[in-house]
Amino acid sequence: MVAGLTFPYYSEARITFAPTYKYDLNSDTYDTSEKARIPAWCDRVLRKGDNIRQIHYDAAPLKFSDHRPVYATFQVMVQRIDEKKKDALKEELYHSRKDVVGDTRAGGHLGDEETDDEDLIGYESVEPGLPPASSDRRKWWLDNGTYMFLPLVASILIFGRSASQGTRSAAV
Repeated sequence: MVAGLTFPYYSEARITFAPTYKYDLNSDTYDTSEKARIPAWCDRVLRKGDNIRQIHYDAAPLKFSDHRPVYATFQVMVQRIDEKKKDALKEELYHSRKDVVGDTRAGGHLGDEETDDEDLIGYESVEPGLPPASSDRRKWWLDNGTYMFLPLVASILIFGRSASQGTRSAAV
């Protein structure tokens, strides 16, 4: 990790505690089994970002596993959002966009009962020959009580293998 080849852009505080793996259960003795695993620092805490400072890094003295849990404490700069200002800005942006788009929707002018943010998006077709975008209130495939089917342009290649023919393909 020091060379930057693993977990690039992450940092780790200096390790000042004993290896956290491989302990005998319920003891402070490293592996006494016939495998005699080499003690290692398998459990780590990494950090990333400019607004974070690690204050403490250590292993907990819990003995219920062959690992010792690792923990860290941090000091972090947190940005606080003023919800009233955020809501006011959102409202301002909504009305400025509404001034540009107007009070229309794909099905005509808005009625007194119809107000919805999606009405500002518009329902223009993205490609000639394709229907406009749909919504809960605008269902192009059900217009005039009939279903509209669009030609589907796609090709599917199916590969099969025959013992006598080798590999074959067919377009559907």
